[in-house]
Amino acid sequence: MLSESQIAVSQLHQLLFFYMYPLPLKWNKEYDKLVFEKLHQLIPWGIDYIFILSYIFFCFFDVVLINYCPIPGRHVRVDTIVQVLAGSLSIAYCAVIYAGLTNLSCVSGFNGLIRLVYDNNDEVRGSEDNLITTWVMLCVIASSLSGFFFALVLVAIEYDTFYFILEQILPPPMYRTRDTIIGSVLLRFVLILPGVTEISRSLSYVLTLFMVLLDSATKVAKRMTERLQDNPVEFHKVYVQLCLLYGMGKQYVHKVVWMALTGTFWTLVIFTWICIKGWHHLPPVIRNMFAVVTFLLVLFHVIMLPKAIQALITISNFADTGKKLAKKLYVRTHTRESRILVRQTRAVLPIKVSYGLFWTIDRDFLMDYLYLVTLRTFDALLILDF
Repeated sequence: MLSESQIAVSQLHQLLFFYMYPLPLKWNKEYDKLVFEKLHQLIPWGIDYIFILSYIFFCFFDVVLINYCPIPGRHVRVDTIVQVLAGSLSIAYCAVIYAGLTNLSCVSGFNGLIRLVYDNNDEVRGSEDNLITTWVMLCVIASSLSGFFFALVLVAIEYDTFYFILEQILPPPMYRTRDTIIGSVLLRFVLILPGVTEISRSLSYVLTLFMVLLDSATKVAKRMTERLQDNPVEFHKVYVQLCLLYGMGKQYVHKVVWMALTGTFWTLVIFTWICIKGWHHLPPVIRNMFAVVTFLLVLFHVIMLPKAIQALITISNFADTGKKLAKKLYVRTHTRESRILVRQTRAVLPIKVSYGLFWTIDRDFLMDYLYLVTLRTFDALLILDF
């Protein structure tokens, strides 16, 4: 069962994207769980997904055109950087969305967690984090508006994917007619709009699901810690259920965490370097776009990342609480059942999310991560020139 704020976010997302075809996943209100759409209803989404994959090819094809067939009056380095970033971000999007919206075990784990919240939390509709809810709502609203305007701005300033290809096909500007110019602009806008809008919608949907997942797991951990202090056996059962649900989506969670943190890490470093080093070399619209994206990434690191890390720490501490309760019960009773419970709590591994092979997300992770972001940003500013 979703909380009132989570239901409001879901309804807001559906309202803002009412004109678009369905995603592979949808929330079933009757059964309170995520379900897959029927296959024939996903044909438009599959066609759009193929379009986005083609954008990746065209982005890197544009890099070749820009360097070997440069357009007079254009800044080759700026054009190359924009196309490489667009292609790289499209690759990250395709990987995350395909894994998140088509992974059966991950969806089953999500539904099981929502059911666990409903079964074990009587106050699920009254205990919600308004800051996270407001932030996610703002992200959904921004994503619904950004697709159209982002495509419009890219076409207007001639930095979209298909501009460089059409410039090689069309006659020189002095020989173009009015109909040719208007037709090429409309063609570029129509080609880029579906992909940009779909990227905005899907990323906001995955963000909403991720925050619901974190919020639900945190509620289970906090509520069970409060209610089951005097019942270690029941406490252990709930924790084992959490471990099983986490195991169903563990691989996907680790992949998403790695791609999200790595992507935001390098995107923030590169965009900060571009904003500082290339401020006087970029057109005003482009540099303002880079500045806005950099500001949003800083907000992500300041607001969202600490909240997510705190939720993961709360969940991981759930295991330590269970072990302490089992030991207290054994010290108090010295029964065979309590000794078995102590062994069972020791056998269950704590829920931990890793970043890569060597880093575990804990209390020290945020400071180390921000330190590396700052260090690599200064390295780029000192070593690389625009």
